[in-house]
Amino acid sequence: MLVSIIRDITERRRAEDVLQATEEWFAEVFQSSPAAMTITTVEEGRFIHVSDAFLTLSGYTRDELIGKTSMSLGSGRFRRTASGR
Repeated sequence: MLVSIIRDITERRRAEDVLQATEEWFAEVFQSSPAAMTITTVEEGRFIHVSDAFLTLSGYTRDELIGKTSMSLGSGRFRRTASGR
């Protein structure tokens, strides 16, 4: 006895493609925006994503921020950048 099940996944595949395109668009907008932006967890305020503009403003590297909270970095104040701001 042979049993086969065939399922049309066209709509699911389309939805996945749209989601991927949206994620790529958001990442591009997030990184290229001149505004300093972060995405943090709700519970603890841990950095999940930081924009390049935020890195420039804060003086931190991405590796120094991801997974940490602003309070765990010291006083929560930003480092002084090379320009003295």
